[in-house]
Amino acid sequence: MSPLHRLLSHAVTQYDRQQLERSPARHNIYALGHYLGRVHAIVADVERGAEPRAAILRGFTGALLRVALRAAKLPKATPDEARGDGRWCYEPVTPDPLAD
Repeated sequence: MSPLHRLLSHAVTQYDRQQLERSPARHNIYALGHYLGRVHAIVADVERGAEPRAAILRGFTGALLRVALRAAKLPKATPDEARGDGRWCYEPVTPDPLAD
């Protein structure tokens, strides 16, 4: 497990725990699995040569983006970056050679 994978996994786990404590009735019990899956996609993209900040920007938006960037010790997101561009699925910065 790479250092980035460890940092991001810890950050999204803490974020999910905070969401549970903040509002137990509204907490999505499936969210953490999705967050960790996205962390895996981001780290795979970085291992193929993508810039970590660019990959994280593609993977998260809003508060989760701020948490991930802070965990990776990268510059804060601008308001436009935090809003994201509406991607439902992760689109790698660096193309996956096995995807074709």
